[in-house]
Amino acid sequence: MSFSEWKTKTMVRLINLTKQYSSNAKAVNDLNTIIVKLKYVKVRDLSTILMYFHLASANVPELLELIPTTEEVEEWFKSEKSEF
Repeated sequence: MSFSEWKTKTMVRLINLTKQYSSNAKAVNDLNTIIVKLKYVKVRDLSTILMYFHLASANVPELLELIPTTEEVEEWFKSEKSEF
């Protein structure tokens, strides 16, 4: 899966989680923060968004399921390098 595909699929899941956690203000705030940051994240900034996923997983444990595999991240970095 490409980075762009991962971002799109993850965005959909985050929006669905926002609906699921609508009664938990802290969880919704965390999810909305991640949604905004995910919109603009580049591969080189992935560590930052993954940190947000990790921190927010205390309120929304499903976020840990959305973290990409090491292999996917390595492939994204290789793809990014080959574009230059």
